[in-house]
Amino acid sequence: MVPFLRGYGATRFLSPTTPRSGEQAALGADLLAMMDALGIERTILGGYDWGGRAACIVAACDQDDGTNHQCRHPDNR
Repeated sequence: MVPFLRGYGATRFLSPTTPRSGEQAALGADLLAMMDALGIERTILGGYDWGGRAACIVAACDQDDGTNHQCRHPDNR
């Protein structure tokens, strides 16, 4: 699965009152919300540039609910 980051591709906000933010934490929260909505509990995440940052934020911040997310850097095999 390769989702667009907010603001790219066909992304849109459902409500005009939703705060717009490109902060790394917001991108990570978007990814977590998508995975929660799809019932995804275990992942190996990857990304490039801002997508990589979002993936690592998820792996670092979402560790207290029993889910398992890993973020791998290509140099760390």
